[in-house]
Amino acid sequence: MQKLTIRQAFKTTQDYFKISGKDLSEVSGIGTPHISSFRNGKNWISEDTLEKLLDGMEEIAPGSRRYFGLLVSGGSEPNLEDLIEIIGADRLMVAIAEKFKKDRETINCLQQSLIMS
Repeated sequence: MQKLTIRQAFKTTQDYFKISGKDLSEVSGIGTPHISSFRNGKNWISEDTLEKLLDGMEEIAPGSRRYFGLLVSGGSEPNLEDLIEIIGADRLMVAIAEKFKKDRETINCLQQSLIMS
């Protein structure tokens, strides 16, 4: 795997784990415009801000911080089995449950908006 810059690795990790800027902003406390500017190469961020963003990504998508590290170091990209081993079965089950809950909430909101219209 080719070694990526911090910015490239951040963007690739966020895209790979499908972490929205809005969700990351809410969890990390870093503004969406600040995240977007960093992703797009318009501004740099401090080490403290990067730590908050990586912590936020890890909270949203367990295993994302390690994936980011692999990209920066040029290590090999883990396959699904490696990711499962990295995050552990308990965290995987929690992540799956949270994903289903989020999907269910989205479906309920869509159903409510259809009923209202």
